[in-house]
Amino acid sequence: MSERDMTVPVTRGEMHKALETWAGAILAQFKNLITRQDVLRADMLALVKASERHVLDQMKAMFDPHRSIPDRINTLERAELPERVGKLEAKVFAPRRRASKTGRRRTR
Repeated sequence: MSERDMTVPVTRGEMHKALETWAGAILAQFKNLITRQDVLRADMLALVKASERHVLDQMKAMFDPHRSIPDRINTLERAELPERVGKLEAKVFAPRRRASKTGRRRTR
C-alpha cells in the first residue's frame, strides 16, 4: 500500500489484492530462507565430513607405529620368550633351602 489515508474505506477487491501482495512477499522471504538453510546445511555437512576425515587421519597417524606390535609379540613368543621365561621361572620358583636344625630362628 502506498501512503494512503488509512481512514479511507477500501473495497474487498482492493483488500484481497493487497493481502495477495503481502502474502507473496512473505512467501518469497520464506523461500529465500529455505534456500539459505539448504546452503548452510550443505556447508555444515561438508565441514563435518572434513572434520571426520581430519580426526581419522590423526588417529591413523597416532596408531600407525603400533600396527606391527602383534607381529613383534609373535616373533618374541616364538624366538626368545620361552628361553627367557624358563630362566626366570628357574630363579623364581627354585626349591627353597631348608633351614638348618641348629636352633637358629629366622628374624624378620
